[in-house]
Order: sequence, then C-alpha cells, then structure tokens
Amino acid sequence: MICSNSIKNADATVPQTLVLDTDTSPYLPNYNPSLLDVSLSATASVDFHLEYSDDGENWYEAYSGSGTSYHDAWHWGFRYARLRTDAAASGTVTLMLSAK
Repeated sequence: MICSNSIKNADATVPQTLVLDTDTSPYLPNYNPSLLDVSLSATASVDFHLEYSDDGENWYEAYSGSGTSYHDAWHWGFRYARLRTDAAASGTVTLMLSAK
C-alpha cells in the first residue's frame, strides 16, 4: 500500500467519516494512485457513501449502499477519497481506505 487510513470499532450510532488524501505518500510525493481499496465492516446494518474530491472541499458520490460489510477495489483518479456512514440503530463500524 502506498497510503491508507482507518477507523476501527467506532460507535455506529453516530455518523463516521474517514478521509484519505492519496497525495500523502512519504515514498512518492505528488503520486496519485490508480487503485483504491475500500472496506467496511459493521456489527449492524449501516448506510454508507463512497465519495471523491480533487480539492478536499467539494465532494461527489461515487457509490452508496447499506449492509454489514463491503469490500471492493476501484480504479481511482482523484486526490481524495471519503467513506462515511449515516447513524445506525446500534453497533460498531470499521472503515478502511487504501490506495496503491
């Protein structure tokens, strides 16, 4: 992995937001990876949203879903990725974004 970020076992009853700046690699400055790995695991069903941005201010939705798990790899051409959840009725949630 070139860069990654995660939130582990967070309270799912409040919205959670995870942002990954793909330009933060200490190994390759100004490198924009082409593959984004997205993972979500929750103990109760949550609504989630994968979003992208080139400036970190204006966000656009790439995908949304609902469930207790999600894992997929995306071809990525944006500087920022954001994975966020809406508040769930109960449980915990783990979010991970990795770019390479």
